[in-house]
Amino acid sequence: MTRLSMHRILLLTIIIANFYWVSSIFARSATDMPWSTIEDISMSSKTGQLVLQIKGKLNPEQLDDINIEQVEGSSNFRISMPKVLVDPEKQPQTVIELKDGSSVITVNIDEKIIEGEADEPVFVTDLMIKTDTKFKVETQKPITSSIMKIALKPIVEEPQKKEEVKKVAPKPVDIKEPTFEQKKEVAKTMAKESVEEILKHYHKPSIMQVSILNASGFQKRAYQLSVFLGTLKREYIEESLGMKMEIVNISNAQNMNHLHSTIYFRGNYLKSALLLAKLIKGDQKLVPMRSQQEKMGVDIEIYLGRDYK
Repeated sequence: MTRLSMHRILLLTIIIANFYWVSSIFARSATDMPWSTIEDISMSSKTGQLVLQIKGKLNPEQLDDINIEQVEGSSNFRISMPKVLVDPEKQPQTVIELKDGSSVITVNIDEKIIEGEADEPVFVTDLMIKTDTKFKVETQKPITSSIMKIALKPIVEEPQKKEEVKKVAPKPVDIKEPTFEQKKEVAKTMAKESVEEILKHYHKPSIMQVSILNASGFQKRAYQLSVFLGTLKREYIEESLGMKMEIVNISNAQNMNHLHSTIYFRGNYLKSALLLAKLIKGDQKLVPMRSQQEKMGVDIEIYLGRDYK
């Protein structure tokens, strides 16, 4: 009888330990989310002023760093939010017209990639607020994990006194040859515009075909990663992305001495590449595929370098 009771106590202890271990894993994955997701944009005026409400799965710490700036020469505002994605299923429109009484506000959603720290690409979502009314735009605190509020306060301008305008002769313009840094900035702008053009043609695919290449010099690295992604994490990946994943190639690269792991992706698979980068150990570079790199039947190509352990 005593032996039977000891067995029951031991079994109960194991069950409780497993419960806390699983709970800690889910809690960690919820707080380590590297980006926020917008699911709905609406407008409210319950407090006597216009409030733009952004709802979704938000990371308040990152949203404290958003940038709000007025477009020069207009009453429009641009709100830039790094590491913020838009859920294309819950918020499929990129142009939203919001009406409240006599006020009409148009919100243009623009997703793009910029160059981040250490030349790593960063996904940025811009909200362009267009209106004929002049507003002062600022965020309201606190920002929660489900909603962020942006206040639009009308600016009442006092009538200005008419002053005599003195005519001043224009100064001669000194045309100089652009510097190397200026040429570099122009090249960056052109590269960003090409990426934005890709995003304009974005459509959500139904399947993701992945190729894994071992370029680390160590045996079976590609096979080990295929088991991890294709077996242990398949259900989580497919539920998170809303598409099927198929690993179509597991092989060695021609060059077996890559130092850094790299994930190449087609233009409409950026979100998928970000999720895979989160699951794979170590740091990886995310690089859009160029036309000469694209292969038939491959949407994401993972090169495992020597830094992958």
